[in-house]
Amino acid sequence: MRFATLILLIFGLSSFITACTHTNPFPINMSDAIRKASSPCEHEGLAEHYEDRSKKLNSMIKEHKKALSAYETLTSNHEKERSLFQHQSKILIDLYEQAAKINADMANSHRTIADEIK
Repeated sequence: MRFATLILLIFGLSSFITACTHTNPFPINMSDAIRKASSPCEHEGLAEHYEDRSKKLNSMIKEHKKALSAYETLTSNHEKERSLFQHQSKILIDLYEQAAKINADMANSHRTIADEIK
């Protein structure tokens, strides 16, 4: 019963996070914003977008690390599932870390462009 409750809780949280990430959290059309960016203010806006995205990804990393810790507490009766969940969680954490770094780098690049234009 404890295992089933834990799995339902984790999948419920994952579904909630996934459902939220499919909506467009940024009210701007990024393709247009990137093509039209020519002023320092516009590049600062793009930098803020990427910085916000990086922060959200870092928040997701924390949540997946918590899930990974929860998987580590599963009983040995579920070793196969525990191992699979741990492996998948580690992959997700790695991917989110890469995406967070890339978004932070893009934010820094747009801030550099904004400073050069000034």
